[in-house]
Amino acid sequence: MADGYNPIMNVQQGLVVPFASNSVREFLPQISEEQVEKIKQEMNGMIGHRIILTNDEVIQIRRSVNIHMEDPNAVLRTAMTQTRLVAVLSSEPACGGAVISALREGGATHLAMNLPKIFQPALDHYQATGNKAVLHDLLKHRGFKHPLTLLESAVMCAVKLVCVGDQQLYDGERKAASVESIAIDVSNILDQAPLRRVVLWAGHQYLKRSHDKKVCLSAVDYLALNHKVFSVHNGNYFVDGGPLRKIVFDLQCPGALTTGKTRLIDNLSTGIEGCYYSDWDAILLHPKPLKDHSYFLTNN
Repeated sequence: MADGYNPIMNVQQGLVVPFASNSVREFLPQISEEQVEKIKQEMNGMIGHRIILTNDEVIQIRRSVNIHMEDPNAVLRTAMTQTRLVAVLSSEPACGGAVISALREGGATHLAMNLPKIFQPALDHYQATGNKAVLHDLLKHRGFKHPLTLLESAVMCAVKLVCVGDQQLYDGERKAASVESIAIDVSNILDQAPLRRVVLWAGHQYLKRSHDKKVCLSAVDYLALNHKVFSVHNGNYFVDGGPLRKIVFDLQCPGALTTGKTRLIDNLSTGIEGCYYSDWDAILLHPKPLKDHSYFLTNN
């Protein structure tokens, strides 16, 4: 490690985060040719979308991470300060609490989640009392995949928990909420008071921006018509790791990459057909959690 290294302890993650203003930051060590080949094979075998990269491209992406990775707390705080709406992809269980804490420091007042509104009284009671027993019915809802740490952190930070969307709990076909309904609900929260700042925690289909500015395919597309939106992708999108997590498999500390700084990462597919990291304002990267499911408040 270079001289001048000054680690900052991230208490919530329990990890050392080497963000020092006057030092050469080394988040990723050099890897062998065998490890590069293994990364390529894993991405080539990804379910849904094969990603083909050369050895040099894999190495260059790792170098770009070393150069451009920033303190995730600083990126999130700034995003929430400069906008009234930050949309975060609800995928990685381990990072929920840390994300909300950083956004609260930036002024976040509400956490909007894609949940049936029948759960709003239980969330209100949980927020008022801290009693997790009131979330019993939520445990029975198989569609609920939000991390418990997310709710706990919001309660500790006094961020209001809000259900948004028109989905029904007892719909036999389990239809997803419409993107329009989520956009309307979030807009109503923002319009009720100028000091409100909202974190929208939702799935990919609600946050993915359309390449055609005249077409609204997601809730973020609709919201962006009247509000400045900062969208955050989680680089750890799949349970077994998205493309970036496969490339930075040995990452030891959380980090954030703002897009528009390196074409190689911006043009890298997220692993879903037609979606690229450049479609988002920032990418969060976390070390692979030891447990991929236990963080979820769910009955599965």
